[in-house]
Amino acid sequence: MNSSLQVFYMNPNLRQLVYDLPLCIDDNINKQNYDFVQNERHFNILLNIQKLFIQLNMLDTSSIE
Repeated sequence: MNSSLQVFYMNPNLRQLVYDLPLCIDDNINKQNYDFVQNERHFNILLNIQKLFIQLNMLDTSSIE
């Protein structure tokens, strides 16, 4: 799973697609857009991938749990 996420993150087009999903509000990964995420369960994986990609991009760290 980790290697798949790394491949997805390193693809600039896919990464931008994930960033553009309206799951977080104003680039705040702690606030979800409930207008878009009407049934949170269906978008939970996408939301967490988006948060992970944002963290990978913003934090200066070698790993994220």
